[in-house]
Amino acid sequence: MERLRIKVESRRGEEPNVQLGPSSRRTEDRRTVQITMPMFNDKDEIIDNFLTQFEKLALIHQIPKEQWAINISAFLQGAAKEVYHNLAPAEIDDYEALKKDLLRHYKLTAESFRKLFRVI
Repeated sequence: MERLRIKVESRRGEEPNVQLGPSSRRTEDRRTVQITMPMFNDKDEIIDNFLTQFEKLALIHQIPKEQWAINISAFLQGAAKEVYHNLAPAEIDDYEALKKDLLRHYKLTAESFRKLFRVI
């Protein structure tokens, strides 16, 4: 998989630089757009906050949802990267499956939130 990066434009109104990959698995234009953001660090960040930040940036830059999993994988490291690598081949491009597995791995499920709020 080829990963191309674009730098987030610092000024409002500018279009992001989009680069086309030389190979395409389909006949339609498959642009791989990648945003610039900090790497996920599970010692300092909560995965839910990181995913929300990524989703907002992906929407701002109009990255097709089919490319979200590939794009976010560049910002994962450690255990989070392992979760990505453990996805089934059919789920590699499925952001929702990746998000679900990441939240489960970091124990951010509905039940864990219920337990957290009962303690507070």
